[in-house]
Amino acid sequence: MFTDHYNGLEEYPYRGEFSRMEIPDDVPLNQQKPIKVVLLETWCDIQENNHTKSNSFLKSNWSVFVPFDKDNEKIRIQTGDSFVGEMYGMTINGKVEAVFPSQLGGLKVYVNDNLAR
Repeated sequence: MFTDHYNGLEEYPYRGEFSRMEIPDDVPLNQQKPIKVVLLETWCDIQENNHTKSNSFLKSNWSVFVPFDKDNEKIRIQTGDSFVGEMYGMTINGKVEAVFPSQLGGLKVYVNDNLAR
């Protein structure tokens, strides 16, 4: 018997958001507060790379695959930016470790998610 495990798979099945905290410089110093700037809200694929557990602390590393048109876009995501995504009701909330473009189109973004359990 043959089972088609790939039937119904989508290339980018999840939603994710990349953002960064910025302080506007056009506001007086005593009124400056960090604001969240959304860099990219997109469909993506999220896959776990590995995880480490120590006592009540869990460190997970994720690969986030994002569509990217290398001919018409510039990479705005940088190391240190934030990522929030959800897959099957589980929230991934972490910091961007690295960003790598592909000649085939798309970005591979490494995200580090530290959780106290």
